[in-house]
Amino acid sequence: MPEIIVDNLTHTFGKGGADALTVLEEIDLTFESGSFTSIVGTSGCGKSTLLKMMAGLFDPSDGQMTLDGDVIKGTARRRGMVFQQDAVFPWMPVAKNISYGP
Repeated sequence: MPEIIVDNLTHTFGKGGADALTVLEEIDLTFESGSFTSIVGTSGCGKSTLLKMMAGLFDPSDGQMTLDGDVIKGTARRRGMVFQQDAVFPWMPVAKNISYGP
């Protein structure tokens, strides 16, 4: 059964200096197989950033995440994400919307 481990994860937007914004810093989490987890926090605290990294949409600045011992790097069919906003093409049937993915 899948297990996700987030190990010493940090993510900073920007190239450093005054522009840099660290949204996650030294995060350690374990998501046990078969568990249900909610990530709650104020707007801008890094919830979506963490989920996007878990889906492989972008890499952390430091640290790593693993799924069953394999480092999460890029997208894969084993992982997915449901976005908050509608992300469908209303003129397409359901099957075409599903197959359009990344």
